[in-house]
Amino acid sequence: MYVRQLYRIPTFLITYYLARSAYSWRTVKRVSNPDDGFHMFGYYDKSPWSPDESKILYGKIPSYNSTLHWNARPMMIGIADFDATNAIVQNHRFIDSTKAWNHQQGTMLQWVGTSNELIIFNDRACDGCDSFFSVIHNVRTGVRERLLSRPVYSLNLQGTMATSLNFALLHLLRVGYGYALSKPVMAKHKARTRCPDDDGIFLIDTRRDESFLLVSMREVWEHVIRHNNPTDPTTGLPYTFKLGTEILSLMTTECYHWINHAQFNKEGDKLIFLYRVGRCRDSVPRKVRSRNTLLFMIDIHTRALWRVPATTGSHHDFGWNGTAVILTGEGYFEARFNRSVEKLNMPDFLGNGHCTYSPFSHDILLSDTTPLLNNSRKLFIWNRKSAKLDVLGFFNRRLEGREPTRVDLHPRWSRSGRFVCFDSTHEGLGRQVYFTEALRL
Repeated sequence: MYVRQLYRIPTFLITYYLARSAYSWRTVKRVSNPDDGFHMFGYYDKSPWSPDESKILYGKIPSYNSTLHWNARPMMIGIADFDATNAIVQNHRFIDSTKAWNHQQGTMLQWVGTSNELIIFNDRACDGCDSFFSVIHNVRTGVRERLLSRPVYSLNLQGTMATSLNFALLHLLRVGYGYALSKPVMAKHKARTRCPDDDGIFLIDTRRDESFLLVSMREVWEHVIRHNNPTDPTTGLPYTFKLGTEILSLMTTECYHWINHAQFNKEGDKLIFLYRVGRCRDSVPRKVRSRNTLLFMIDIHTRALWRVPATTGSHHDFGWNGTAVILTGEGYFEARFNRSVEKLNMPDFLGNGHCTYSPFSHDILLSDTTPLLNNSRKLFIWNRKSAKLDVLGFFNRRLEGREPTRVDLHPRWSRSGRFVCFDSTHEGLGRQVYFTEALRL
């Protein structure tokens, strides 16, 4: 059913359906078993399915709607067999555990490249500390094959390179995206340099456990100050974040700087990331003290930075040929590295959410919405070529707690594009992991 067809349905029927815990035009099945407790997968930019779609990953968590403390119980790493022919999940088992996880992105659990045996996730050396690392686990042998000295954020398609961010800093500045710390460790990070030249995006060679700093926060911010023009010189489009050079220079020392959502493009030669600055001292004008977001791309080989104009950025997916789709509360945008930014004409736009290209085409997008006025989240697929929307369902939120513990759907494609996996609370069973079949538009 296309979204525009909903307007032909009597209003009282729409109200009835959306007042239910969920309404879907197709079968929705659980990946996780609620009898075992609460479950999640994580963020929308990673697929829980193995490359051959024979297995699916998820995590068992001790709670889903209360703020994580530094001594919280671990997440159990779960795996199940997936029968794609009959759309059945079976043979659940828990194979490892981690104390480095959060409610929004889990533990960065993902498959390593094209391997159907190797998975990777983050862990920590001790309760409440900031000694994070990543684990490569073989699901066939059941052993941890390798430990990498840095935690991972995203991997390239081959699984040979990974991005790494400062998860302690993320917890300090955006609860729900880093890993919980003890009070003494928190105090240490609060006292750190606010715009450091030795912290930013690290790249890890996952085969040799070698890493280097690709770009520091200081380098990115100096780029902003140095190129403080009202418009992007390549596209001629305006920047959304505009301040005088004097204020920008003041923000170097008076505000915290951090990076998040660093993702590879499909070819693995570029990254897209959010650069954020905020939590400023009173010396900074009030209007820019809280949190400001700038969107960047970087060429890994040349280290050339491109600040994306026309949008602040919120959620994105980096596809092929240096092209990324970007979703904010203002709409969908498509940006091509150092070439162009175009606002996409989506019918019936309902606000911010999380979007990804299909595994095979830029023409098809999977997306959700943040909660609508009726408390539901919409899950849908948009075919840009045919201008059609396939609504997979509306899912109400139940007892999700405050902002850091919200349960966004964070929809993820299966490798074939046939299935969609998402997290939800709509059944009143706490947080669980679900999947449904995607209609090919």
